[in-house]
Amino acid sequence: MDQLLTIQQLPPEIWIIVLSYLINDQETLKKCGLVCHAWLSAARPHLLRTVRIRNISRVLEIDTSIDTFPDIARYIRKLHVGPIGWTGTPPCHKEQQEMWQCSLRLLGKLKGTREVLIDLIGGRIDLVPDDMQGQLSALLEGVEILALSGFVCLGGPPALQCILLACSRLSHLYLNGVCFADDVAPYHLHDATANHKETLRTFVYYGDDDDPSE
Repeated sequence: MDQLLTIQQLPPEIWIIVLSYLINDQETLKKCGLVCHAWLSAARPHLLRTVRIRNISRVLEIDTSIDTFPDIARYIRKLHVGPIGWTGTPPCHKEQQEMWQCSLRLLGKLKGTREVLIDLIGGRIDLVPDDMQGQLSALLEGVEILALSGFVCLGGPPALQCILLACSRLSHLYLNGVCFADDVAPYHLHDATANHKETLRTFVYYGDDDDPSE
């Protein structure tokens, strides 16, 4: 009769499957990662799959961590920027813009990131900073899902179009409450999908009246 395997002898693939059932329970996953090295290795992809940024210090912390431990970058699949955390007074435009630009630079190190969510709740953002125009394609080339929500886009439709063009693999696009500094028509009237007709499978637009069009 074959001898039964002990817990320590189980292959890593088994632990990866078991811990995948905890993907929505980050606290339990963190505790599992402290049990032993095998459990840490199995929990790490789930713990690092989504990174959320709410302030500049968080961006710098992640950037430093990747420089120290480059291997963790390959686990990050989703980058969620905002809302900016604040107490007392709302964040200024300069802080919001700086966080967006730092997040863009961070994407240069997160080559495995496939989903980007930008949620700045009333912020005013220049999506295409002058000093980064030539880098956008390299920074956003792997993005397949893009969700933009709750901010004023400085530069009008051309700035947003520039971002979409940089996302060469884009297949799902969500725009929710994205406005423009100038008095222009909603972006879905500008044929947002003109350059992604072969790849874009989902396009959802929510305007100020919260009337979705898909």
